[in-house]
Amino acid sequence: TPLVIGFDADCWVQVTDADGQRLTASLQRAGDRLSVSGKAPMKVVIGAVDAVQSMEFDGRTVNLSQYPASNNRAEFTLTR
Repeated sequence: TPLVIGFDADCWVQVTDADGQRLTASLQRAGDRLSVSGKAPMKVVIGAVDAVQSMEFDGRTVNLSQYPASNNRAEFTLTR
């Protein structure tokens, strides 16, 4: 299941798949586009929510405002 995230500022991001395999744990820069594939559900940690320009999971846009953010940090799980 592909997850694609676009960034317009620096942002740390971590994505773990259903098997607990870490797909990425990296600092992304403005203009970066991160694409990872793995088994859903995927656990996502976004270190700077306001740095995320766009997010798509399984071909659908993810609305980040539906997930609670504390100090501009969000942790959530994406399912199909």
